[in-house]
Amino acid sequence: MAVAVTALPSPAGIRPGYGGQAAQAPPAAVPPGGDERRELERKLTELAVRVKALAARKADPALVADVDVYDAFMDAFLCVRPTGTAWNPVAQEWVAKTLDVFTWNFAKWLRGDVRVKDDRSVSAGDIAHDNLILFGDPGSNSVMARVIGKLPIRWTKSEIEIGTRTFSAADHVPVLIYPNPLNPKRDVVINSGHTFGDEDFRGTNAWLYPRLGDYSVVKANGDVALSGFFDEQWRFT
Repeated sequence: MAVAVTALPSPAGIRPGYGGQAAQAPPAAVPPGGDERRELERKLTELAVRVKALAARKADPALVADVDVYDAFMDAFLCVRPTGTAWNPVAQEWVAKTLDVFTWNFAKWLRGDVRVKDDRSVSAGDIAHDNLILFGDPGSNSVMARVIGKLPIRWTKSEIEIGTRTFSAADHVPVLIYPNPLNPKRDVVINSGHTFGDEDFRGTNAWLYPRLGDYSVVKANGDVALSGFFDEQWRFT
């Protein structure tokens, strides 16, 4: 089958938008010469693998790793707000920024109110029914403190260790998804809502894609220090 890939001319840094709007983004890189077909085939293969993984995960979430962190928001979910004292100010600041922005964007663009509970108010029914989106750190969020020791991460007052990497907890926050140790048929997400925001919603649906992997470490200023994916058995790749 012959496949042709054509790049449409547009001003540098601008992609076509919707309804007269232009979505800002770097120009797409098109492989040169005869590599277009191989690049397209590679992307189609990746897509097929991810679709297969998603179908298998729907059958048993505990056995097959997530397609990405944001699958947790495709089912019933509950954001869990910390009520305790954070180990480090960066965690408290991250909660204030990330949770507020997520709930605001969800209400404005997705026409729904995010369900939020204090950590001390989470019930057995919530754990059984919902994916839990936990904000804060093990010092401030009692639900996170219950599960953190069973997640593939070591988080102390001074360090965050994930995979083979170690980061200072004073100026970094981990973000990840994993089967909830309290109910492996549901997900637990640490410190993340959608990572696309107001400007992306103003463009087209093409911009509403995850900016992070299954696990990440983010600096206090928002820069991503680490991002990666688990394999289908929830192991680091």
